[in-house]
Amino acid sequence: MTIAECADAGQQTIEHLHALLLAGSADEQRIREGLAKVRLDPAEPSSLARYRSWFHQVHTLEHEAVRGYDRDRARRLFDRLAARGTHVVPTLSVHHRLERPDEIPGSLPEAGYVPSWLVESWPATWEGLIGGRTPQEKGMLREIHDHRLLLSTEQTDTEQKRS
Repeated sequence: MTIAECADAGQQTIEHLHALLLAGSADEQRIREGLAKVRLDPAEPSSLARYRSWFHQVHTLEHEAVRGYDRDRARRLFDRLAARGTHVVPTLSVHHRLERPDEIPGSLPEAGYVPSWLVESWPATWEGLIGGRTPQEKGMLREIHDHRLLLSTEQTDTEQKRS
């Protein structure tokens, strides 16, 4: 289902910005067809490796959506979501960590609230998810992240105007 169809059906929240990236693109249908072809290799040695593979495939398609952004299409969608009372939870902090890891400090004060065994596992987990990216991939992910921020701001502006 498209994000608009979900809102029309009464869904109150959309988690993450993946669907919003697609819905704001003039190329939504073609990108959806690409997403339907995304496959995980069960022979990958771990769920982390499979997740990394999924990310790589999806980010390529998200980048296409960013490049095909249609502001008028997005505004119509934002108006529709606002009229239906559907909110988008952008999950920006996780995307920031995954897409712009060079901007995250090495230690976070919040880590004091998390079990030490989990904090100790983070470097290996992050390396497994984002390590070894090429400069081209890093640039692509920066563009996607910047677009996520733009979408979050534009949707918030639309919601505030309707209030």
